[in-house]
Amino acid sequence: MNPWDLLTWISAVVLGVSGILIFAFFLRDARQILRRENASEHQDDP
Repeated sequence: MNPWDLLTWISAVVLGVSGILIFAFFLRDARQILRRENASEHQDDP
């Protein structure tokens, strides 16, 4: 296998894994933000 092919595959795997990790962190943070907004809306109700 050509070294450039190996480098391409390693880069593709690294980018794929990092994209999945970033999306997972985004979903975790989005859930926390939505919970905070829902909690603050219920506190404002008389």
